[in-house]
Amino acid sequence: MCAAVRNWIRERHGGEIADEIRILYGGSVNAANVAALMAQPDIDGCLVGAASLKVDEFAAIARFYEMPLI
Repeated sequence: MCAAVRNWIRERHGGEIADEIRILYGGSVNAANVAALMAQPDIDGCLVGAASLKVDEFAAIARFYEMPLI
C-alpha cells in the first residue's frame, strides 16, 4: 500500500516530490515485525498504536531506531 501511495504521488506530482515525501506505515507495528517493515523500500517510518501502551514492546521498537553516536 505504501508503494501504491508513492506511485500515486509520482504520477500526479512527479518523481522528485514522490522521492522526498515521507510515507509512514500505520498498521500493526510491534517488536517482532518492525525490522521487516522498515526494510521495505517505500516505508519511511511507522506509527505505533497499541504496542505503545506496553512498555517492553515499545522499548524494543524504539531500540530498533537507536542510532550509534558518531
